[in-house]
Amino acid sequence: RSTLFPYTTLFRSPYSELRNLRIDCPAVEISVATIACRDARIAGVLPTVGSQTLAGRVVFGRLSGTLEIDLAGLKIGGGKARIAGGLQDTGWNGRLELDRVAVEPLIKLARDLQLPLPEVSATGLVTLSLTASGAQTTVQKARIDATFTDLTANNEAGSLATDKLSFNLLADVRQAKGAWSFQAEVKSGSGQAYAQPVFLDLGAHALALSARGTWASDGTLSIADFSVDHRDVAQAQGSAEISFDDEQPLRALTLDLKALQFPGAYAIWRSEERRVGKECR
Repeated sequence: RSTLFPYTTLFRSPYSELRNLRIDCPAVEISVATIACRDARIAGVLPTVGSQTLAGRVVFGRLSGTLEIDLAGLKIGGGKARIAGGLQDTGWNGRLELDRVAVEPLIKLARDLQLPLPEVSATGLVTLSLTASGAQTTVQKARIDATFTDLTANNEAGSLATDKLSFNLLADVRQAKGAWSFQAEVKSGSGQAYAQPVFLDLGAHALALSARGTWASDGTLSIADFSVDHRDVAQAQGSAEISFDDEQPLRALTLDLKALQFPGAYAIWRSEERRVGKECR
């Protein structure tokens, strides 16, 4: 165990900890301001993802007390990840990059970190760039740029489901008073999605959605306003409240329909009519 970088003992929280951490540095660079290792190898047992060996740069500020890292080689969900960031007395900042990582272990990791997620099971791949900042074990704000591929998911009630859904997500989130405020854009042109009572074939009719609102700790999603452009079907804006764990997730909806296009809208309505008719019988 290296004692070169004293902050290694601080990566601990009530929910998780780093174990058996070892830092190997073939050449240490020491100056008045810093202690640095440009070709560090770090091995340890990380929460959820298990034993890992990372390679990169580690710099400890002797005067400022800061720690900076830039590490590659993290393996998770059959894909690769890179981590960079800084730690100081006032807080931390970080950047995470994922390349075609399986969604399932990421969901487990998010729950271990007590991030608000609906109770869903899912498979698929994600490529992601995430920048975040916070204090101690709390994330205060983050920016997410992600591409999901072949996402197949559903909740226990069967009121939410996707089949080989692919989409791009760009979002800014901020935590305050136990809830997350967000502003997000979603674009999709592949796969299918069902959120009772709405069924969408996005391969036939691409979708562009922008929204802002809050996500409460109880899983309730309150959308203050949204705008949707469903190609060859409809353009609309409005507000909504959704509870992903309920059998009927849509609690409230205000919709201002700007345009309705045929025959696209008719095809969507007919597919939903057949689905609802089968449930009624």
